Amino acid sequence: MGGDNSKPHLKQQKIPLAQQTGFCPQKGCNETTLAGNYCSEHVEKPVCAIIVCNQTTNKGNYCDDHSCRSTDCQNQVIEHQFCLIHRCPNPTCENELRICKSSNRQCMSITNCKVSLGVHDEHSFCPSHQCPILNCEHEKKDKGKACSVHTCREGNCTQQIFYLAGEHTEHCKYHICCHITCLYQRNLGDSYCGYHEDIKCQYGSECDRTRVIKTAYCRKHQRK
Repeated sequence: MGGDNSKPHLKQQKIPLAQQTGFCPQKGCNETTLAGNYCSEHVEKPVCAIIVCNQTTNKGNYCDDHSCRSTDCQNQVIEHQFCLIHRCPNPTCENELRICKSSNRQCMSITNCKVSLGVHDEHSFCPSHQCPILNCEHEKKDKGKACSVHTCREGNCTQQIFYLAGEHTEHCKYHICCHITCLYQRNLGDSYCGYHEDIKCQYGSECDRTRVIKTAYCRKHQRK
């Protein structure tokens, strides 16, 4: 027969207008609208720049859920209330950086430093006065790079001592023997210690390189 063979239950049914209505997608808004549309209050506002978010913005490019909570900041946030500029660097802390910096603790430097220490600071001194050597809790020497324990022993040198393969010397990199594995102090006016002065290139005092084995010169001066 040449009649319509389509089955009635497969025909596309027209959905009544009443069933097309829903709520405005804006979070917290209970206004009814046509499904998927914003209400008259939110329809003119830009949508959050986060691709999977359909919330409108009140400031900047991001909605309230994806905007930094710091005053007047419009930066994006990811799994945190504050952006990278305003968040506390401690990964377990949810506070704003300015709050964590506002503790009553101050640097304990003998210079009467007034710098405040944050609630998460583990040291007793601010970065300008804290010895940089790992696990050291002493204050830097005046105008020095490290505390008295970790400062080079050479005269009035203010550099921190040199570490080699976990071992520390009593001198900085400028006053230690140039031999790659040596921890001894270099001779006065030389680049090597007494044990290694014989391996220095013999080209002249201006060369600090190590001579090639069984020769008198370093690689640079072999053909001079």
